[in-house]
Amino acid sequence: MRRGRITSEVFLRDDVENILKAVDRANASLVNHLPMEEVAIYRAGFVDAMQAMAAAFDVSLEQHEHEFEHSFRIVDRQPRKIGSPR
Repeated sequence: MRRGRITSEVFLRDDVENILKAVDRANASLVNHLPMEEVAIYRAGFVDAMQAMAAAFDVSLEQHEHEFEHSFRIVDRQPRKIGSPR
């Protein structure tokens, strides 16, 4: 705690939920502005991390089941569309 300032070290669950939602929405625009396979893969991991943080605070975030236009798989560290030839 800093001297000379009165601060609160308590966060309300609603505040945490709003912060997580704001960060998630800001990151979601990345996929719309940079529609590349690598960005979609990054976004999928980001969404998983946000869901994990929300669970840690016992809050829920919106599910992103249909956010990505294409499905991807990683083979030999190269992102590929499912059904694409190797």
